[in-house]
Parts: sequence; structure tokens; C-alpha cells
Amino acid sequence: MGRYDTLRTLREIKQSSRLPRSEKNMSLSDDQVRRLARLARIAIRPDESQAVLGRLNRVLAMVEEIRRVDTTGVEPMAHAQDLMQPLREDSVTESDQRARYQAVAPAVAGGLYLVPKVIE
Repeated sequence: MGRYDTLRTLREIKQSSRLPRSEKNMSLSDDQVRRLARLARIAIRPDESQAVLGRLNRVLAMVEEIRRVDTTGVEPMAHAQDLMQPLREDSVTESDQRARYQAVAPAVAGGLYLVPKVIE
């Protein structure tokens, strides 16, 4: 099982939930929960399966409720409050000390640190 299997499973769930708006119920089946748990490498005991199914279905119901909210004319926001990031002038605040640091290095060539080869 790889990443593409998980994506395919999620795509199948999404396609299976493509019903007319009035009939749409974004709930998962017990088999789908077990399959998603296996793909996500999450161990779910059989006695936990129904509890996980209930929690996931509540989350999906909440997502569906949020989708129904009319957001026409509402501009996307980056933050809940209208804040501006305080910016400062981009300027150099420290002096160049490369020569000082390289003076104590075991080996330097052309301004670069030389290290022993570790992979042959």
C-alpha cells in the first residue's frame, strides 16, 4: 500500500459521495474506515471501529454544514484580525568575519571549508 492507494481510496470515497445535493450524505461505511485506517497505518481494533466511524461521520457532517454556508461576496482572509506585519529595513547588521572563522579551520581552499571524503 502506498501513497497512490490512499489517494485512490479517498478519490473513490469522494466520487461515491457525488449525489444530488438533496441526497448527499457524506458518511463513511465501516469498510471504508477500516481501509483508510490500514492505508494510514493506524491500528483500529474491531471494537473501536464503530466509535471511529461515528467520530469521522460527525466530522464529515460538520464539513458538509460548513460547505452549505453562503460565502458569496466574502473576501478570503489570511488572519481573523486585520493585522499588518511590522517590517523593518533589510540591512546588514553584522560585519563579514569569514576570514576569522576560516583561520581556525583545519582545511580551506578558495573560501570554502574542505572536509574528508566519507562516501566512496
